[in-house]
Amino acid sequence: MTATEIARKYGISTASVYRWQRQSDDIQQAMNSAAPNSQIRIADILLQLCSDKEREPAATHEALFQFLSWIRWPSEPGFHVPAMVNCITSYAVQKFGSKRIDDLDPGHKGILNKYLTIDLVRRLSSPQAAFNPDFEIVTNTKSRYDDRQFYAQIINYLIYDEPSKTDKRRRRTLESLKILVEEGAFGPDWSMSRRTFEHQWRSRACTFPFLYVEQYHSPFDWSLNPQDDDFAESIDEIVSNLTFFPVYLGRVSWVMQQLHRVLDPRATRLIGFPKLPGQAVAIPTVAPKLPDSLRAKINGFIL
Repeated sequence: MTATEIARKYGISTASVYRWQRQSDDIQQAMNSAAPNSQIRIADILLQLCSDKEREPAATHEALFQFLSWIRWPSEPGFHVPAMVNCITSYAVQKFGSKRIDDLDPGHKGILNKYLTIDLVRRLSSPQAAFNPDFEIVTNTKSRYDDRQFYAQIINYLIYDEPSKTDKRRRRTLESLKILVEEGAFGPDWSMSRRTFEHQWRSRACTFPFLYVEQYHSPFDWSLNPQDDDFAESIDEIVSNLTFFPVYLGRVSWVMQQLHRVLDPRATRLIGFPKLPGQAVAIPTVAPKLPDSLRAKINGFIL
């Protein structure tokens, strides 16, 4: 949404919107610069999650929590540390009934101590706490359609292999995507300005293949919220299914290949796809048929 749209929706001035945005940007920049070594090395994390070696449960949990933080905020490293603390403490409270850090087993206590710094504690108890990461999924209030489904459907459109009358499988451009997004082609009652979508593409498109495979071709659900009562139970279920993680990444690998095939290079060069481990052998998937509403939008434009 643009500043004008936000102001109109909430009955406030655009000056207030811009002021809040500046404050948020300043705090985010400070968070990123305060934790230069906290950026998640996603290639290493994917390799760990694919490994069949025996690991301490706490190490597996740390890798999973890092992946959950990265897939939500891939380009905002300042969010990773508080997100990790949120995941670790929520899991410990639900799983072990821990009330104090000293109640934790040595493995989980050691991981928590890696992230829980004095600076973070100070920030969590200050007005800046309002700008800490929130795992709550953004949904459209009318349809409960969320942003992750929105991005997954964009990938579905890009790799769906049946051309329309106006579509001869030419390379897709970022500009053509912006038109469809602005027209609300992807999902019910969901549109986004071209400027906002370009920002999202630059900052989050590296996660879109992961979201697409999760949505259509995977048993995994990464939309976990540490504040949910079943968070620990959901984490344990994922851990029990990690033998399928190389298959999940194999499908992600194939989707990445297809995006390089169908997208204009000027669009893909903006995406920093992570390096996948050798276990992630590309596995073709069958893209779901495009909704009729999306087909109508596509046929209305020469893309």
